[in-house]
Amino acid sequence: MKSSIVLCGLLILLSWATPQLAHTQALTPAQQARIAYYRLHVTPTIGQQRRRLEQVLSLSDKQLLDSIHVQLYAIRRRASLLRDPLPDGSQPIVSETDQQQLQQLPQQVKQAMTRLDPLLTKHYALLADIAQQLAAEKAFWLVKLGKLPPLTDKSLATDQQLINHQLSPAVLLLSAAPSVNTTTKRPSR
Repeated sequence: MKSSIVLCGLLILLSWATPQLAHTQALTPAQQARIAYYRLHVTPTIGQQRRRLEQVLSLSDKQLLDSIHVQLYAIRRRASLLRDPLPDGSQPIVSETDQQQLQQLPQQVKQAMTRLDPLLTKHYALLADIAQQLAAEKAFWLVKLGKLPPLTDKSLATDQQLINHQLSPAVLLLSAAPSVNTTTKRPSR
């Protein structure tokens, strides 16, 4: 389970640490079809399970999750300032010190994600039940998504990777009680 937490954290960091280009490029018809399918079918179903999980979280659980959100948001902000294009489209100038900070970000995410261990242990039975209940749905979604036009951009995550990520115990927990504005847009300097 710990390796999946670390992997989840690293996926979060990688998505944050890569330059944000989506707002400058038009979506392809295949991407638009996927977004529509996710909004209609995947997101509402996973949202129901997140609300179910949120109902069993204690105040201390929510406070811990909030603290982890704040920590991950701070990491995202540092990564964004060092990696995302500037408003004029140019890349930020990265000093040697900045480069060292970027290299430390995966370790910082790993540390933040290990703080989830007590909650993952505490709510293991419910998280396993959610995964079991959504197994058939997941297979159905993947079949339906497989019938959509294929994505041509190989740098994008596959549908299976996206759904597995959303259904991972760590992401379910983190998304069950989000109280921090964790925008992925470039923060102002």
